[in-house]
Amino acid sequence: MNVRLEDSEVRSLFTRLDVDRDGSVTNYELYAAIFTALESSPKYNSHKFTATDTVMWMIKKAGDKYPVLREYVDFLMRKFDFDNDGLIGFEELGKGLKSIEVKATDQEHLALMRILDKDRDGGISKFELFAALEAEFGNTKP
Repeated sequence: MNVRLEDSEVRSLFTRLDVDRDGSVTNYELYAAIFTALESSPKYNSHKFTATDTVMWMIKKAGDKYPVLREYVDFLMRKFDFDNDGLIGFEELGKGLKSIEVKATDQEHLALMRILDKDRDGGISKFELFAALEAEFGNTKP
């Protein structure tokens, strides 16, 4: 499929994607736009993913040795946030899951991002991760 955009359409699209107005569109900004678009798609929303199963398996695998959820979240951030920017991006999520030996498809990564990235900025913050895991397990050992 070839799509041809007019210059004005390209400028408009770029302006919408460049959320922080720094003159470039980062991976985070692009992912945030994709997630927002996919959320409004009835076909995508009706799709069934095994993201919850993946999260549960990940937590059982790596979380047992952490007595308090906050310690576990700190561990996950150290393991997953490869560029140390305080956010786990889509690619980092995939690499991080592999690093703790969790196999997941790209669709499952996308579903996890949709679940965990509550503010839709394209990255999972420590606070978003903690809130999601706390909602699932409480504030003690997973």
